[in-house]
Amino acid sequence: MVIVRRDAGASPDSRYAHAGSRHGPFPAGTPLVAILRCEELASPDEFAVTESSRHNRTFLLNVERRRYKGSLAANVVTVAFVELDLGPLDAGDYELVAQVTTLEFDEYERPERARNPSRREHRLAFQVR
Repeated sequence: MVIVRRDAGASPDSRYAHAGSRHGPFPAGTPLVAILRCEELASPDEFAVTESSRHNRTFLLNVERRRYKGSLAANVVTVAFVELDLGPLDAGDYELVAQVTTLEFDEYERPERARNPSRREHRLAFQVR
């Protein structure tokens, strides 16, 4: 996960590439975005944002990945970038919390039958001055 100025690139992947390891401090009033780079996705995998919210100085992002566990005759691998617009922020300390839930399915074209959930939580603190 990274925090970057919204004007750092033309798309989420280009903004992500320009972010480096910067976590601030960022200038107050500058429009910012948070970008989560997800694990590689196979052709039948599904990926969706299930919630995004802000509570005071904490931003929450929940995503769900449905991962195919069967064999594939052909596969196109992609990488998903999730971008959360944080907007211009006042000076202070902030935190981004991203929860990624992964479910597995083994019947091709049946992601609704996914099961065995596992959850990973990622946290990133950043400063605006």
